[in-house]
Amino acid sequence: MESKNTIFFKAAQLSNDVPGVDYHIHTTFTDGKSSIEEYILAAIKKDLSAIAFTEHVRKSSGWFGTFTQDVKNIRKAYPQLKVYYGIEAKALDFQGTLDAAPEMINESELVVGAVHRYPGLENLSELEQISPVKAARMEFEASMGLIENAPIDVLAHPGGIYETYYDDFPVGYFREIVKAAKQYNIAIEISSKYCRRIIEWLEICKSEDVFISLGSDAHSDSEIGTIVNTLRGVM
Repeated sequence: MESKNTIFFKAAQLSNDVPGVDYHIHTTFTDGKSSIEEYILAAIKKDLSAIAFTEHVRKSSGWFGTFTQDVKNIRKAYPQLKVYYGIEAKALDFQGTLDAAPEMINESELVVGAVHRYPGLENLSELEQISPVKAARMEFEASMGLIENAPIDVLAHPGGIYETYYDDFPVGYFREIVKAAKQYNIAIEISSKYCRRIIEWLEICKSEDVFISLGSDAHSDSEIGTIVNTLRGVM
């Protein structure tokens, strides 16, 4: 695994250029519509320099070994593009437990931790039963548990679930998440799918000098690189 200095970058670097990278992609192995090779060909066509397949996993995902081997085999044919593989695993509790088997974590070149469900709630429909204040606090605490305790490289779309079902995620919580990510040397994902206040979030990341990861959360090859185009349109 390369160091974070070569894979990720600091937010301040976006002042000069937006790197052609996309580190949040889902293939037909999970809920994506495009294959590994289709994504690679699309990335090359869009002049991207690096991508990462970060598939949704659970501890019981028995296909993971086949997925990683397929990426290893296919990427050999496209040396002009850096291609990484890994996982996006959700927090199971507020202590940073990932829904991923140890061998998946160890094998991955990129481990992305995400808050996809609030611990203690069986499904997202139960969000209607709690207040926005409580929901924001739950997302904050679950995010902090991942940063402080989970073996992750990236925290996916901070505040993203809250902003999908409620309103703007509190800036104070986001800043505390970024500060913790800096302390634990974890990258903050800037997502074109979930991040509604990209410039504001980037400014906070810049002020805290934290590593960032760019992700489109692509579920088809037509969506790859969306984050790059989004940033180039607002920077």
